[in-house]
Amino acid sequence: MLIITLQAKGGVGKSFVTSALTQFCHSIGQPVALFDADPNNATLLATPALRAEALDLLGGGEGMAIDEAAFDGLMERMTTEPADKVLLVDAGATTFLPLFNYVVSHAIWELCTEYQHPLVLHPVITGGPDCEESVLGFATLASQVECPFLITTNPYHGPVSIQGHPIDEHPAYQEHSGSVLARVDLPAYPSPLFARDVRELLAHHMTFAEAIENKNTALMTRQRLRQVYTALMATFAQALDSFFPPPQSEPPAKPPKRTRASKGS
Repeated sequence: MLIITLQAKGGVGKSFVTSALTQFCHSIGQPVALFDADPNNATLLATPALRAEALDLLGGGEGMAIDEAAFDGLMERMTTEPADKVLLVDAGATTFLPLFNYVVSHAIWELCTEYQHPLVLHPVITGGPDCEESVLGFATLASQVECPFLITTNPYHGPVSIQGHPIDEHPAYQEHSGSVLARVDLPAYPSPLFARDVRELLAHHMTFAEAIENKNTALMTRQRLRQVYTALMATFAQALDSFFPPPQSEPPAKPPKRTRASKGS
């Protein structure tokens, strides 16, 4: 499948969520190719262990015109990948509108289905004061495309609720809940120390496994990151059970060539 992480609003944790999803794929042996399409904050590209590839969607001219050839290239790449490989694209806030317009105007979901890589849009719903805005952003996306959604909620900026009510009760979310193929509710950090260590992890462009195994990392920092990583992986595992395409079966073995029986047999 082709999973595009996108959200009109910046600062909701798109790159962190995509990084965590990529690390989850690595942990379960899920084949994955990661593309960083954020021209302003190439967070994933700067983290070598994620093995991200650059995807520059902006044209060389003025304004925010999309370089359609760049996304055309991704579509071509999709046709060469096995059906059980997941293609992850992290789109920045600056590329959101041109990229989404490209997806809609070209009916990309139809092409993806044809090549056995169904399109899944992956908006992040943030907690705190911008929660309702990000829910409405999801609803806007869902009203214009004919593809399923993977939703990730991120409580980093506060509870994922609107006026004390869970997002499931918001009319905009309810209207399009049938499009949600899976939802990952990230766990909140036990204390600010955990959030601080994750910020440092991102600033040093490391994966959780790298930081945890690095003896130069302070003992308790490694312990907190281990706890965060374990909770994240468990959350993804529970929410995404049976989400990814099954491994491709090996092609049937060719029947052995028949040999002429020797004389006297």
